[in-house]
Amino acid sequence: MSELFYDQMPEALRSLGAAASISADGIGSYLSSAIISITQGISSRHDGQKWLVDNLNRAHLDKFYGIILILCSLNFCAFVWIAKGFVYKKIRNWDDDTADQY
Repeated sequence: MSELFYDQMPEALRSLGAAASISADGIGSYLSSAIISITQGISSRHDGQKWLVDNLNRAHLDKFYGIILILCSLNFCAFVWIAKGFVYKKIRNWDDDTADQY
């Protein structure tokens, strides 16, 4: 992702693009922790026991992974929708320059 920010950002904003890429990783870590905390809170209210516990025989990992599947599917749909509208910036390579001369 950092290569996309570096290649596709205007030259004056490349350091900002790199910082945005690193910030996105940090925000993702916080969101991961938040999803686990929210799942624990909601599951303990409805089922009486948490879905993620130390004993794997009592844990309901199938339900937790079902939630992760739904979130990943929504993320993929958002990615495809955004990617369809993205226009790549033309990057001039050294090979393109020499190919025109011969």
